[in-house]
Amino acid sequence: MDTRKIMILSRPDYISWDDITDLLHRAFACHLQNGLTYSACTQTAEYTEKRVGNGICIVALLEDKLVGTATLHFKGKSAHLTQVATDPDYRRYRIGRQLQDYIFEYCKAENVGSLTCDTAINAKKVVDWYLKSGWQKVGLRSYITTNYYSVVLRKPVCGRRYYVWEAGMCFNVLSVFCHLTKKENGEVRKWIRPGYDVYKLIKK
Repeated sequence: MDTRKIMILSRPDYISWDDITDLLHRAFACHLQNGLTYSACTQTAEYTEKRVGNGICIVALLEDKLVGTATLHFKGKSAHLTQVATDPDYRRYRIGRQLQDYIFEYCKAENVGSLTCDTAINAKKVVDWYLKSGWQKVGLRSYITTNYYSVVLRKPVCGRRYYVWEAGMCFNVLSVFCHLTKKENGEVRKWIRPGYDVYKLIKK
């Protein structure tokens, strides 16, 4: 396995949002076939760029060919990963691992306390990959753009790792709260709708 040719850096101008989006579509096609409607399965190039926003779009290149990507958003002393994808034809290069290592070192240099990400709780292979890479399940979310609950994962960078009981408590409490207040598709449950509408009004 030759991993020396993989170069990871912030998206250069010659890699377009169409290129990034095409990669996302191909990488997430298997999830769509399994009935999981990740946004990345069908989103437009404009939406890809919008999701990056003020974050950093990181790419993995193999002899100038786009083979991986991830988006990194900073919020205070933490960072959040989205739009993580690797080309299904090049998975033998362990691109996902190299992307994660690059991002971890980048965040370490920025003194980031911890990294978080989320993915479909039903995507068992993906969740297991994160857990084997040192991430911990710490919560549950639901988005209006999907049809599944998303498990929230955390990995310490400059901060401390949660004790097993801490991570378990966070995951269990937030899972119960998420199930009680939202459906899998992000729709707010009827019993909490009045309070949720007031919250959104106050937040404005």
